[in-house]
Amino acid sequence: MPYCQKCGKQHEEDAAYCSYCGTRIEALQPPSQEPVVQEAKPRGSQHLRAIEVAGILFIVIVSAAIIIHQTMPNILSPQPTQTLTSSDWSGYSVSTSLKNPQPTVTSVTGSWTVPSVTPTQGYSYSAAWIGVGGQFDQTLIQTGTQHDSLNGDQSYSAWYELLPDLPITITTMQIKPGDIIKATITQTDSITNTWSINISDQTTGQSYRTSVVYESTMLSAEWVVERPTIGNRVGALANFGSVKFTDCSATMGGKTGKITDFPSSQFTMINRQNVALVSLSSLGQDGSSFTASYIPIS
Repeated sequence: MPYCQKCGKQHEEDAAYCSYCGTRIEALQPPSQEPVVQEAKPRGSQHLRAIEVAGILFIVIVSAAIIIHQTMPNILSPQPTQTLTSSDWSGYSVSTSLKNPQPTVTSVTGSWTVPSVTPTQGYSYSAAWIGVGGQFDQTLIQTGTQHDSLNGDQSYSAWYELLPDLPITITTMQIKPGDIIKATITQTDSITNTWSINISDQTTGQSYRTSVVYESTMLSAEWVVERPTIGNRVGALANFGSVKFTDCSATMGGKTGKITDFPSSQFTMINRQNVALVSLSSLGQDGSSFTASYIPIS
């Protein structure tokens, strides 16, 4: 109920004037309230936040792609190749470049099947091996198998060699035609130039491992069929039939890949008349296998 603001008397709700002092009575008003204004968020702030998140994700993805590219061989880009002739080699080699290779080869691996040599009168020789070096320089660390015809008798053996030293026969391994051989040469200590040579007969379970100190230029890795040098002369090539290499891989600059992942050279063995002695297949679809076959000379 309203009160007179002058004399303080109480009056009815509809009283317009105070009946005691005649003062006009004003209706009481509720206390005023400040309107509550809700702070509005800027339009598009959520959109900007989404853009920031997308930008961070993009940077992470690009950084990961760069790391993968630097640590893995570029298997999507075709690598350069070249075809060469040799008086004693038939096979493939890989390097960082075909013209200016870098000394970064630290491992080579390969498998092959021991061939059956056709025995003939006289002496003829053949070998299958993997190696590091030898294409661009005179250093070569290698291990493999020998398949010879010695005046009508067949001879088979496993060996390793550190040029310019002579090959060392592994007498604890007895190999025969049809055996599957796996070999690996790996640098185990770059400070001391220590290398591990491993060769095993997957068919019989025989194996051999040794550690050597050798200063390789580390410019190339190879998978080769060879007619060995005998007494400072290239020996006659034995009729070995064919040798199939599989699972050929190398590590260069920390990147491990198959033959097609690196610049590669294909070697064809020829005689003094420039006649091919061994035919070499193209690389298999897996990029890590090929076959070298003896070419009979009529």
